[in-house]
Amino acid sequence: MNKKQLTALYKISRPTLNKWLKKIGVYEKSKHIFTPKEMIYIVDRLGDPE
Repeated sequence: MNKKQLTALYKISRPTLNKWLKKIGVYEKSKHIFTPKEMIYIVDRLGDPE
């Protein structure tokens, strides 16, 4: 999954997503695609999208 898909899933803007990812320690400016393992971690930290 990429950042664009994550923003659509959580219904947030890209800058908001970047802030959230920084808070949970996953943010990398050059990183655009997340592995399934990273996605599990992100959803665990941010909660299920509504």
